[in-house]
Amino acid sequence: MHYFSKSFSVHYFKKMWLVLICSLSTYSLKAQSTSPQIFKEANGLWGIKNARGKVIKRPQYQNVLIPPSPFKKSWFIVKKNGLWGIINIKGRYVIEPSLQKIDVFNTKGHLLPVLSNQLWGIINSKGKFIFKPQFQKLSPIEVGFKVQKDQLWGLINTKGKYIARPKFVYLGDFAEGLFGVEENGLMG
Repeated sequence: MHYFSKSFSVHYFKKMWLVLICSLSTYSLKAQSTSPQIFKEANGLWGIKNARGKVIKRPQYQNVLIPPSPFKKSWFIVKKNGLWGIINIKGRYVIEPSLQKIDVFNTKGHLLPVLSNQLWGIINSKGKFIFKPQFQKLSPIEVGFKVQKDQLWGLINTKGKYIARPKFVYLGDFAEGLFGVEENGLMG
């Protein structure tokens, strides 16, 4: 027994598909418009638009990067005149372009390594220096960072606190919760 005629069923399903497609399109537009966007001008410089398409930073940057979590919701990493800086989503500088490098590939928790005047430092997700640039070397490790200062090695955890201040001549790789170290000619 059929309750609906064939023409009614076809019309009804076409209408439902139209509603579904419109709903998905609206969702897609909303999803796209909730975050700022970067754009490139014909002159090769990059700028930033807010979620509504209004320009918040005119094209002036050689490069614009969207950092990884937890930084990506509030920052853009920008390169201007060969130096890197950070701006927030309102277009204000968190750090003026003054850094040689911002190492987005080696973040640890809420910490981001930065290079200035050939020395490494660490900033937090608010753009504040946890450690001003002072380390000759900085390497990401499972528990945070291995750092070298004045030819001595130390450890910094993912909360930005010293596990061990730089005092070791040698600091080996992290394995099974242990490090090999050398201090005062002794290894352990």
